Amino acid sequence: MSSLPVFASHPMIAWPVFILVLIVLLYLARSQMHRLIKSFSRVTSQALRLASKSLILAERRLKQRNREVLLASGALEVEKELEREFHRVDAVVKRDLQTYPAFHRSMSDLITRIDEDYRKSTEVPPSPPAWPPSKRLPRYRTPTAALPRSSVKSTRPSTSITSCRWTNTAKPARSVMRC
Repeated sequence: MSSLPVFASHPMIAWPVFILVLIVLLYLARSQMHRLIKSFSRVTSQALRLASKSLILAERRLKQRNREVLLASGALEVEKELEREFHRVDAVVKRDLQTYPAFHRSMSDLITRIDEDYRKSTEVPPSPPAWPPSKRLPRYRTPTAALPRSSVKSTRPSTSITSCRWTNTAKPARSVMRC
């Protein structure tokens, strides 16, 4: 203990000696310090790896949960939309079917009327009453006195319809009546 007060009274000498002793001790303890630093860095590395893996797993779980929540909310939205559509279709069907009884009644009446008309049309009508004998009216002739003889044409046909016949031409499905 007697050597310590010497160093305490002369600090300019004590500090370099203290630093020199510390360097010698640290040099002697360097292999232990290297092992200590390696083990500390290994422990820190493993802790950070474990934290990294747990964060990756948490991220996956969170993604899965978010996906499930989004799918559930989407399904809920689709269900609400489908329900609204069903209510709309229900209202349209109710509105359209309110007039069905009157429509059915009018269609039944119309079918009955048509059926009665059909039955009446199949009945044989009564024969017409006997017609009185017809009186022949005189034939109308154009006055030919004012016209020259060459321009006056006879009202009688030149040939009889019985002397005409059908003849085929060169083109198929075409026939001409020749007199």
